[in-house]
Formats: sequence, structure tokens, C-alpha cells
Amino acid sequence: MVNLQVYFLGEMVVLLYQKALSTFYECLILRYNAKEVTL
Repeated sequence: MVNLQVYFLGEMVVLLYQKALSTFYECLILRYNAKEVTL
């Protein structure tokens, strides 16, 4: 039972991490594109 809870917790952490990472990269790309446009 405990192993199952740990597994689900790990899945949640991985999903949140992936979402945060993708959002971070989107922001970087948007900022980079903005710099390209201003140049």
C-alpha cells in the first residue's frame, strides 16, 4: 500500500516537473523571439 502511494506521488512529481519545464522553455523561446524581433 505504501509503495503504491509513493509510486503515485512520484508520478505527480514527474508530471509537475515536466509541465514546469515545458512552461519554462516556452517562456525562453518567447523571450528569444521577442529579442529577435526588436533587433
